[in-house]
Formats: sequence, C-alpha cells, structure tokens
Amino acid sequence: AILHSSMLKPLTSVAEMTRIEQALAFFYRTERCASYGLNEVDTDGMPKYVAVVRQHAPRGSVVLEFGAGTWRSPLMLHQAGFRVVGCDLFSEEDLADFRERIGDAAQLVSYDGHRIPMPDASVNVVTSRNVFEHILHVDAMLGELDRVLAPGGIFVLVGPNWSGPHNAIRALVQMSRGASRYCQFESAWQACAGLVRSLVWDLQVRTDPNPRFLLIVPRMRDGKIRFEDSDDDAVHLCHPVSFRKWFTVRGYDVVHFNRFGSRWRALWNGLCPTLATTNELVFRKPMRA
Repeated sequence: AILHSSMLKPLTSVAEMTRIEQALAFFYRTERCASYGLNEVDTDGMPKYVAVVRQHAPRGSVVLEFGAGTWRSPLMLHQAGFRVVGCDLFSEEDLADFRERIGDAAQLVSYDGHRIPMPDASVNVVTSRNVFEHILHVDAMLGELDRVLAPGGIFVLVGPNWSGPHNAIRALVQMSRGASRYCQFESAWQACAGLVRSLVWDLQVRTDPNPRFLLIVPRMRDGKIRFEDSDDDAVHLCHPVSFRKWFTVRGYDVVHFNRFGSRWRALWNGLCPTLATTNELVFRKPMRA
C-alpha cells in the first residue's frame, strides 16, 4: 500500500512514528540521491538566508548551523564573517568531501539525530534553513539546540510553512495549468481537502495553550520513503505559531516574525504573518534562565 503525504494524513501513534523514523533514517543514510538538499549558488534562497543571519547576529559570532546539508551554507556564513560549526547527519564520506571543499572555513560535527556533540551554552547563534520540516521529535530537537545556545543568543529559523492554506490554493492553480501534482497534493480533490484541513489545523494550533507540532506521514511505498521531488520526505508542517509558543514560554523574545518579502508577498506577510508562505523567525534567548 502507498501512503501519501498529499493526503495530509496526521502522524499521531507512537508505533507509526517509530516506523517513519526508521524509514527516514534509512532514506537519509542509504537511499537519498546525490542532488538531495543542494542549493545552487545562483538561486536567491541561500543569500537571503545568510542576509537574515547577518541582520540579527553580530559579526564574528560562533554560529551553529543545524542541518548544514551541503558545503555551500557553512562556507557562505563563513564568508559573511561568522565562525561556523556545521552540524548534520554527516557520514565519514560527507565529512571528507566537505573538508576538501571548504578547508578550515567551518568546523563540522555529526550528530545521531538526537544529541548534538557540543557543550552547553557553547554557541552565540543557532541557525537552521529548510530543516525542521524533516524533524519528527520537534520539541526534543528544539530543546537540544536551546541547550547549546548561550544566554542572550540568537536563534534563526528559516523554512517552508507547509501548514497554511496557500499551499492548497497554489496546488489548485498549478493543476489547472496542467501540473500532475504540487507538493503534498496529487489531485484537485486532495488540494480541496487539504485547504479545509489546513484551516482546521490552524484553529487547533492557535487555541491550544501548548505548542502543537503538526506531523504528517511522508510520501511512502512499501515501508520506504517514496521521494521524487522537493519535500516528499517532509513530516512536520512547521506552523509558525507553534514555534512562537515554544520559544516564548521559555522566555525568548520574538525579534522577527514573518514580516518580509516584496510587493504582494510583503503585504500578505505583513497582514497575515502566521499564514506566511515561508517562515522567517528570529528569537533571542533570555540572559538568565
């Protein structure tokens, strides 16, 4: 049987979460293609991400880039004037390739998917781009990043907001132009169902006093990740209000919350930052616990 994230099937049971976690681990370590996660230099996503970090973090800060992915982001952050520690599920081959490409521009550390091998309060800035949509244990991972971030430090989180109704609307538009699928949606009726569900989930996230991290079943076949494009392996919808609740309950200040873009995008994000198409979030850790 095939399970599609296009169905936006909620992931709730412990047994199912364990099964998905095993499938993701196998995919990332064994089956992902060589081009997975590559961010080409001529796209504007990476420079914009670095610009956000430069805007909010002092030059010369020790930056932990969580989910470094490829060698490009640590190198660009180094070139922007930061002391960079790149962290990901690096294999020995990955580490060798990175070191050959970037030399001593960044320190590289590999984590096991749960614990980051760094001391408490050892970095001034934590950054993450296009990572948390792939994280199952969101609360635990945020707690681990909070552990290594020094008091007064900055946390920068950039990535897609798959929870909003804009994705279903965009899917309907793309399908009307002949596209066979768009992100989680593989038919017009799925997009319509996704639009309704996104509104329901938005209400649930807003009314829940605690952070509600919306998890879905990724695109799968026969117990394995069925990856074809983009975020087919996504498991977390990344509603921005969930992140804001998680950080503010721990005393963090909200420095920047999804008010960005140009023209119509800036107008939409300014009026509806909790429904922004992309999350651009910056929080400052309190000086004292």
